[in-house]
Amino acid sequence: MSKTYGVMSDLHCHAWSAFAGVSPDGINTRLLQILNEIDRCCASVQEEGGRLVVIAGDVFHTRGSVAPSVFNPVRDRFREWASRGITFMGIPGNHDLEGKLTQRLTSAVTMLSEEGVSFWHKPNGQLATVEGAGHMAFMPWIPKQADLLAAIGDLAEEVRDRGELVESYDLFIHAGIDGVLKGMPDHGLTAERLAEFGFRRVFAGHYHHHANMGAGVYSIGSPTHQTWSDVGTKAGWLLVNDGGVRWMASHAPNFIEVTGEEDPDELPLIVDGHYVRARIGKATAAEVAEWRDRLSGMGAKGVLIQSVPAPATEARGAVRAGALHSLEAAVADYAKAQGFAPAVGAICTEILGEVRA
Repeated sequence: MSKTYGVMSDLHCHAWSAFAGVSPDGINTRLLQILNEIDRCCASVQEEGGRLVVIAGDVFHTRGSVAPSVFNPVRDRFREWASRGITFMGIPGNHDLEGKLTQRLTSAVTMLSEEGVSFWHKPNGQLATVEGAGHMAFMPWIPKQADLLAAIGDLAEEVRDRGELVESYDLFIHAGIDGVLKGMPDHGLTAERLAEFGFRRVFAGHYHHHANMGAGVYSIGSPTHQTWSDVGTKAGWLLVNDGGVRWMASHAPNFIEVTGEEDPDELPLIVDGHYVRARIGKATAAEVAEWRDRLSGMGAKGVLIQSVPAPATEARGAVRAGALHSLEAAVADYAKAQGFAPAVGAICTEILGEVRA
């Protein structure tokens, strides 16, 4: 019987600006939330007698550039847990790479590799057997879906060539699965197609939402919310053993959106401890300030108010808030008119949100 192991993905360690500060140790406070989730996962694995944590891509956020103030705390946290008996294994995600293709030379997670910390970069995948956790198959980031599916097929064939059963292996990939994120157009990588390869379980990073897709296929999700595009997603990490897969909810604040139509009695429960964006429609500067004070008083960790332009006779501050909202709408409309994927508009919204926060 195998012991419990942990699964994390899309950590996106970064010196975040929105709602962030600096800890007494000089660490970005939102980066510290991510590190705290690493602590929770590792501690939970050890409490259940395990020693393995798998990272399924995107340890870092900024492609091709990792600030020392980000890298050093992450390296130190991995190193600390490795010294306490945790083994980290993982694959690079697209954000970990300097270029489009997976190469050890141009991968930021290569810098984390040391005793107890291993990241697999072989473009055709890597097989490993971990004492206490069982058989693992690792497939790093591959940008083209057809190439990814072909590589997974080849990896399954390699297992059979060894005289082993594909269904005895758990597979880890970094690729978005159709149906995981609402509003994201399908691109053909379905849970059914992944299940056809015959692996015991398939764990996919890349999309920041946890979902059990059925047939042993899981979207892992990110351990924390990171931007407004994560509103409504399930953040956390997984514990895996022969008994099944358990999702463990993040303890970090979520990005929450309110419209003013919520039940007044429930609103404090919705916003307490979270980052809140309120879309309140037409409002004066005084009304904006009132909303901000109300939400902060309910325990919101951070507040962003969005309103539409008020008449010219109203306070100048309300007009400014509306202008920002109009800019966001204009950018989204432009992206749509150009035929860009919805994700492009979402990314633009994230950037504007960080500027406003």
